[in-house]
Amino acid sequence: MTEKNQHPLKRDGTGQRQRFPAALDASYVKVDERSMNDLLQFAAAYAKEVKFFDASNTPAGDWQNLFAFDQKLLDDINSRTDVQPHYALFIAFLRLFEIAQNDLNQFTQRHLDFYYEKVLGLAKRDGEPDKVHVIFELAKNVSQELIAKGTAVDAGKDATGKKLLYKLDDQIIVNMAKISDLKSIYRSPQENGIIRFASQANSGDGVGGEVDKTNPQWDAFGNLNLPAAQIGFAIASPVLLMKEGNRVITVKISFENETALPDEDSTANALELYFSSYKEWIGPIAVTPEIISSQENATGLRFTCTIDAAQPAVVNFDSAKLSGNFPGTSPVMQVKIVQPAFLPFIGNAKVKSVTVDVEVSGVTSLSVENDQSPLNAKKPFMPFGPQPVKGSSFYIGYEELLYKDLTGMSLTIGWLDAPSDFSDHYAGYPGITFKRSAAPASFNATSPALPIAAAPAFRRASIGPIRLFNTYTNNSFTALFYLRDKFQCHINLFDSNDASKAVTIPPQHVTHTRLRFSPLDKIRLTPEIILRNPNFSAMKGASAKQIPQTESPGFHREDFVPEELKTRFIRLELQHDFGHRIYPSVLSNAIQDKRDAPNAPYTPTIKSISLSYRSGTGDVNVNETSLSSFAQKNLQLFHADVFGAAEQHSFLKSQIDFSADQSIWLVPRHRCEGEFLFSLEETAPLQTVNVLFQLMEGTANPEKEAQDITWFMLCGNEWKLLTKENILSDATNHLLRSGIIKFYLPKEATNDNTLLDAGKYWIKGVIEKDADAVCKFIALHPQAALAVFDDEENDVNHLATALPANTISKLVTKDVAVKKITQPYASFEGRMKEDGTSFYTRVSERLRHKQRAVSIWDYERLVLQQFPSIYKVKCLSHSSEQEACCSYRRPGQVTLVVVPDLKNKTPVDPLKPKAPLDTLTAIKDYLEKMNSMFIEVHTCNPEYEELQLDFKVRFKRNYEFGFYSKKLNEDLIRYLSPWAFSPSFEISFGGRIHKSVIMNFIEELGYVDFITQFKMYHLRHDNSATKDVNEIEVVNPAAILVSSPKHSINTVSANDACE
Repeated sequence: MTEKNQHPLKRDGTGQRQRFPAALDASYVKVDERSMNDLLQFAAAYAKEVKFFDASNTPAGDWQNLFAFDQKLLDDINSRTDVQPHYALFIAFLRLFEIAQNDLNQFTQRHLDFYYEKVLGLAKRDGEPDKVHVIFELAKNVSQELIAKGTAVDAGKDATGKKLLYKLDDQIIVNMAKISDLKSIYRSPQENGIIRFASQANSGDGVGGEVDKTNPQWDAFGNLNLPAAQIGFAIASPVLLMKEGNRVITVKISFENETALPDEDSTANALELYFSSYKEWIGPIAVTPEIISSQENATGLRFTCTIDAAQPAVVNFDSAKLSGNFPGTSPVMQVKIVQPAFLPFIGNAKVKSVTVDVEVSGVTSLSVENDQSPLNAKKPFMPFGPQPVKGSSFYIGYEELLYKDLTGMSLTIGWLDAPSDFSDHYAGYPGITFKRSAAPASFNATSPALPIAAAPAFRRASIGPIRLFNTYTNNSFTALFYLRDKFQCHINLFDSNDASKAVTIPPQHVTHTRLRFSPLDKIRLTPEIILRNPNFSAMKGASAKQIPQTESPGFHREDFVPEELKTRFIRLELQHDFGHRIYPSVLSNAIQDKRDAPNAPYTPTIKSISLSYRSGTGDVNVNETSLSSFAQKNLQLFHADVFGAAEQHSFLKSQIDFSADQSIWLVPRHRCEGEFLFSLEETAPLQTVNVLFQLMEGTANPEKEAQDITWFMLCGNEWKLLTKENILSDATNHLLRSGIIKFYLPKEATNDNTLLDAGKYWIKGVIEKDADAVCKFIALHPQAALAVFDDEENDVNHLATALPANTISKLVTKDVAVKKITQPYASFEGRMKEDGTSFYTRVSERLRHKQRAVSIWDYERLVLQQFPSIYKVKCLSHSSEQEACCSYRRPGQVTLVVVPDLKNKTPVDPLKPKAPLDTLTAIKDYLEKMNSMFIEVHTCNPEYEELQLDFKVRFKRNYEFGFYSKKLNEDLIRYLSPWAFSPSFEISFGGRIHKSVIMNFIEELGYVDFITQFKMYHLRHDNSATKDVNEIEVVNPAAILVSSPKHSINTVSANDACE
């Protein structure tokens, strides 16, 4: 700021200490100001003028020797024993005369009192009783108790021995409610897409770390230092039950709305997948989603992942072993967003439908048996027995298939010691004919139950008689392929080119739309099943009675599955034998004909067998509101939130009256900056819970506007807005001061939610922006009540100090229902009756400004009187808040710069004390009632300009640099900003200091040897640093020069030269 722009009135403002006019002090001017010394000296001088006269009336001497002034005698008068009696009598007289003097000197005080109290009729303001928060705890077997308004609690005795009584200012219904959990969710506008959380909000790090015991404050709505959370969504379905093999999962999600396409960089490995297993989650598996688009907008996404055979089984979710609050027992796939830049895109996606397809190969844990007995698939076995005949059957079971709709299936069989060419193996056998049978009567080629895309080689038409071994090819050995006892097709048992190779049967995957006779068709919804779904707890009453509430897909179905299907899901029926029956005769004929002995017939032996299949959920529309769409779905979509999960379906939302947002979003939406969650136990809907929010007052960011806190209650995994019918009272003023909030729990409240821990009722407070605009928290206490001091002619000094914590412990009149009372914190807001100094100050100011803000003097005194929390105020005329340091050419605008009182406060930054925004607003509102309608008032905090030092130092021998460099930094701060550490120092606007003064201070410290390369910088409010200067002067009248909290202090190296 240039010299010509400086404010013409250079002044420091007015502080609370400067308000009392010295002329109003009774000792300022005394009617009789003579002291005892003055009177003794006067007596000595006067005695010199008093003469003795003889008989002839001639002066014969004076009285000077009788009243000679002796200062030493006067100093020792109380200890001397040799004082002349007449002189002692005279001193005694003077001391009695002091009483008359003092009374006379009260003339000005009595005149002032007469004028203020009698003429003007003014009186000292009465004191204000202090208040205290007390916490009740009920006795055993008492569920609730009404404590009436006016009930007295015992606070001990005052200094005079009289009882101190505090009385409740309102009734309270004490119940058993307790607070058990404190959690936070934080989304900073500075970190797009990153959500942070605190699982234990009242800890040092948000996850259980210790807090500073001397200053136990914590951010209820989170901060940037908390760990990052991963949110997303989850899918539960029986289709995901995949115990082994190579497993490929494909998920397709269609959007209800079209959203802008994300950046390509944001999609790279944006998702991490986790699958439920026996002891822990399988994962993470990183995937890059494919965005399905239409023109320039996204309409869905698709992603695929693979779980190889070495990974554990994907099994039903077990909440006892795995983290997460997923209801039901189906296998679960969690999809977490790990690329923050991808979250804004996916966070705006509304879901229409979800499809999950799986392809599993290499399944070997099969149950196998033939017509004779069960077999061991891990060892070579004979599937059709030791002497197979036509009609011999081989059975294969895999329980996993029973709960899925198959879209494809095949078997891969490796034969043991099979000849490569059966024509050569059976060369010595005569041709044999047989009449091939038609397809079994149970098979209908046009049946809609199982449409088959069979290979052309396996036509279903009947054929005429053929010779069994007329060509001796590998294609001669066939079987009928059955699924769930339903014929599918004819199959070759061996490879047509090399029978010793493994063969896949059927050669094409069996495909179908839906398997008939599925055990799923027999499942019916029952009331016992629905009651396990927490989403139905908050449904509107009329509908809830009619809704068959279903558990998640994948609940145990064993009771519905026929036992034989578990081991005989697949059946291969042999169409001819392998020559075992005719082999004896063939061998006999060869011996008789003296031919070479034929090979023994091949007994089919399997050395390895594996299963592959495809399955899917189909297109599951979660955006339909009908009961049938909800009950018949075969997958569940969940929000995987920070602390739990909740199922998402339009039918569930349609059944809840208070659900304002009926959309099915793909992931949880955390649009507000801060969320604070706490749980209640041992309570119930329609109960009232008084919660004391004990705050560290003064820790709110003074630069931020006060924010509204919106409260919600978790009801059936949906957050219900708590209106004024549920928030009966709130004494916290936007969580800027400690106070009680009285909650009335709505009837829809539930404690069986999965979004957060079950067994508890959850309340959430939300701040849309500026989470630091509220004070830091100390603790929450339920069953709290406010008690006010009841003055029964108690000691007037009781209100001089706060009632210490833990003073109150009982009721005055014992109540057997109340186990105990605690008072965890000291009393507050008490104020003694106005003393004389305060009274004279207030009245004298009132007589001058007449409750009108006209001059600078008026503005400053009005603020200091009305707001005792303000330590100093400076009024800048012709100034606006935005241009307080630049221009004084704004007629009609007045800016008041205020400095708060730091006494008994914990400021955010003690070197830069700032008044809370609600105080600034209150000051502005107050002054606007006192000034002219043509004046615009602005209020603001000072601008703090920092002085920062950069130098090198060498400490004296045996002074460790690490410790003493920190001490030197602290000593510099105390020297440059002493008012931050002691109330005896005054904080002043402006400031001017020379570099040499600071250098001299440092060099005179006992532990400093010398300093060098000393630089001094002036950091203004925009943190812009000037060059190294020799002198700093603050010219902005709204600014205060303060020390930087961190000076650059380095040690002197051997190469550094002293400067």
